Amino acid sequence: MMIFHHHHRSFFLPILVLLTVGLVVFMFFSLTDSRKTTESTQQQTITPVSSQEYTSSIKKIGKKFVESYEAAENDIARLVLVESTLSELLALRVPADQKDIHLERAVILSQMQAALKAQDNEKAQKLFETWIQEY
Repeated sequence: MMIFHHHHRSFFLPILVLLTVGLVVFMFFSLTDSRKTTESTQQQTITPVSSQEYTSSIKKIGKKFVESYEAAENDIARLVLVESTLSELLALRVPADQKDIHLERAVILSQMQAALKAQDNEKAQKLFETWIQEY
């Protein structure tokens, strides 16, 4: 008695070929798009900020911070203020000759933020007084 094996047609090879072609097309378009994005980013020129512009901006931020901090009713309001001021400070473009002082200001605000979160009012007040001396 003979047993016949009936082979079913497999779609494995055509599916594999389609997926490979799809991957190649996808990679081609994703790489060409990233090159265009890189080229357009490189074409944008960033004008450096002058020390006067930076100083003017930092004085406005500092004055607003000091007035609002002193008027804040509780530690939560102070914490929110410190966080928003730190965000404003970090968003500024900084001239090369001001980078060290800018970093010091950011560190003071970051330490104030940590002190307020830890409910260490004495440390937060000392840091605030250090901030005031900057202005």
